[in-house]
Amino acid sequence: MNLRPMTTLLALSLACACTKAGEPAKQETDVQAAREAAMISRGLPSQMTPYLAEIQRSRMRAIVALPHKRSGTAPWVSKFRGLPYMPTSMEYPRDPEGNNLAMLVQINFEEMPPLDGFPSTGILQFFVSGSEDHGHALGMPIRRPQSQPGNFDALRGSKYFRVLYHPTVVKDRAALLRTTPPVPDWRLPIQEEASLSFEHHLSYVRTGDYRFARFFGKDFYDFYRTTLREDVNAVNDYWQLSEGRFLLQLSGYSRTELGYDPRIERRNEDWLVLLSIDSYGPSQGGVTVEWGDGGVANLWIRREDLAKRDFSNVAYYWDGG
Repeated sequence: MNLRPMTTLLALSLACACTKAGEPAKQETDVQAAREAAMISRGLPSQMTPYLAEIQRSRMRAIVALPHKRSGTAPWVSKFRGLPYMPTSMEYPRDPEGNNLAMLVQINFEEMPPLDGFPSTGILQFFVSGSEDHGHALGMPIRRPQSQPGNFDALRGSKYFRVLYHPTVVKDRAALLRTTPPVPDWRLPIQEEASLSFEHHLSYVRTGDYRFARFFGKDFYDFYRTTLREDVNAVNDYWQLSEGRFLLQLSGYSRTELGYDPRIERRNEDWLVLLSIDSYGPSQGGVTVEWGDGGVANLWIRREDLAKRDFSNVAYYWDGG
């Protein structure tokens, strides 16, 4: 599975428009303008032409990550797996049965380009249980209330997953965990250690995102039936613009494999993409990530919690094909 959208090169040019950190703001503005000009020249379907301003208004800056498979990374670097950053004064995260959780992702914000609303320093970590016991699968409860918003609220109980934030980073190995605690990891979606590098990305609202109605006036299914008149070609054209697929993304618009965004149960609340981790084959970076059958995991956080650097109320949801 490729990191980039599995579409034509033209679609890729519309979907990425990534800029390296440190490039002048004007150049980024020019890239953005060129992207939108390309979108217009490509030609939106006639049903969507009146919504060009809404599509442009939905634009969000995001960060995407690229993996570089290697072992023995320093405990404070951005990475998949490997030795987590953990001061010896802290208790290692465990599930209610006392089993160690496995660190899947670690982000050192000093290594990442600046992103509005996100920290510029410190380390963020995502831990999950490798077990499927006690009604959980990879840290997510599989038996949840059918009522709304009970289903979504159940995704916020961090018993079998944990998000930790270290605002201050100490680079004294003597003060840090020296070996990775044993974890039941045979089911984990990420098995290999890899460092991460980052790029800017411009993201447009996806058809499956719960915020679609905020820009188009109705949810996607109503929009598809009425405005698009069930024109599949029109949907494909918009997907080529907005449905880029990346291994790891912060902010922007996340995707779900089965098209259901649980945040719809809290449609009037502002839940941002903290981390989105997609399935990914080894053809790039030498790393394989697999959530079920080509699925994706999302961590969502309320804007006000992110502003307070409070990561205790994150919602975690993954689905597979």
